[in-house]
Amino acid sequence: MPTEDQQPLILSRDEHSLSRKKIDPDALKVLYRLHRSGYKAYLVGGGVRDLLLGKQPKDFDIGTDASPDTVRRLFRNSRIIGRRFKINHVYFKGNKIIEVTTFRAEVDSDEETEDVEPVVRDNQFGDDESDALRRDLTINGLFYDISDYSIIDYVGGIQDLNDGIIRIIGEPERRIREDPVRMIRAVRHAARTGFEIEPVTYNAIRDLAQQIELSSPARVHEEVIRDLTGCHAREAFKLFDKTGLLPYLTPIISEAIQRDPKNVWKCLDHTLAQIDKMSASVGPGSVGTYFAAMLVGVAGVEELRDRVPESLADEVAPFFVESAGELAQYAALPEPLEKLERASAPTLRGPVRRSSRKKVKKSDLRRTIDALYLPLQITRRERDVMEDALRMRFAMITATMSAEPDERQEALRVIRKSPLFSAGLKLLRLTARGENAELLDEWESVSADRQHKSAKDVKREKKKRTRRRRRRRKRSDRADSEE
Repeated sequence: MPTEDQQPLILSRDEHSLSRKKIDPDALKVLYRLHRSGYKAYLVGGGVRDLLLGKQPKDFDIGTDASPDTVRRLFRNSRIIGRRFKINHVYFKGNKIIEVTTFRAEVDSDEETEDVEPVVRDNQFGDDESDALRRDLTINGLFYDISDYSIIDYVGGIQDLNDGIIRIIGEPERRIREDPVRMIRAVRHAARTGFEIEPVTYNAIRDLAQQIELSSPARVHEEVIRDLTGCHAREAFKLFDKTGLLPYLTPIISEAIQRDPKNVWKCLDHTLAQIDKMSASVGPGSVGTYFAAMLVGVAGVEELRDRVPESLADEVAPFFVESAGELAQYAALPEPLEKLERASAPTLRGPVRRSSRKKVKKSDLRRTIDALYLPLQITRRERDVMEDALRMRFAMITATMSAEPDERQEALRVIRKSPLFSAGLKLLRLTARGENAELLDEWESVSADRQHKSAKDVKREKKKRTRRRRRRRKRSDRADSEE
């Protein structure tokens, strides 16, 4: 790590592999306009890191010494946002946003870190060096200067990129206490890149893991979602467990691992691998479905009784089981079709008028979901998706168990028509293994049949609309001729 009196490492255009051809054209427009207006214009953070690693960045963020008001004047298609620290969003076609941030001053760690202090300090502008030193990881503290196409490194990020090291900038313990969310980010980038976490940083995370409870639940929730949907959930959750963060992020999963490490990790490893596969193939899926998938095979009756009232444990346990055999232990099904119809019916959704809001009662399953995922504070939308997916998956497994052929065929008919069918099938795809792999094949064929019928219905409806238009046109022509 460079000390304060050391000069930054500057790599000229010939000494690095970053090419402007890989930078988004709209980001280049912003960089060049800032530069031509006499201001520093750097591509910063993850964009530089990913381009040096040969990856295509998701975002292209820009740092400058121009004030937010100056940037606003330079770009009419921009808007200043943020209360804690003002930044500029420059808008382009296709809902594209290029974020432009004025260099910030480095946080003075000798000051008291009361809740109100970071807001005051973060609104202090600085220079490019202070901005680099206040970032989280060395590999995220690199700048690409559009004026001469050089890379500026104040924090040793180039060396760490070459060595495959994840390192927190500055003294890890002090920086983690300033912002505990940096621990999650260190784990994310280690999982995403395959790099090793530097020993001092790793030990600081293990020692201070409980500090994550001091962070805003909304911020922690957002960071965990980025890990779940970023195609590296499998490695991220392994590192959460190794670094001691998992008990403070998802306690129920941590408790299940402690109870039965081998079997629980076998289930989780399969599920998280499927989540990564789904995110990579079709883009990030529904976060609620991902959360529900992790609970299946993990939320046993032991965990449920520790986290929800005992009266609810036996009632909701069937929704989390992995197989038909386990389901039979918890659920007596004398009238399977009746239970299927209830499970496949859509639950109450949408806005509720104030006058009737108090009358809406949470289902046992929804109350259980709230309790299981604390302290993440699952959003209402995610909770709804989890409940729908778990109910429909329960209906699918129960239908497969039905012994009577007539009941089984009737159950298939009910489920096929349910608006929740796709949610249950997606959850089954994420969790099916062992005997459920055959069950999944059956429901995939049901899905294909449903899609085929749906395509026929669309074609039939199109023909009906065409016939109606022709009849209206004939009536209109007849009326014109009579006149």
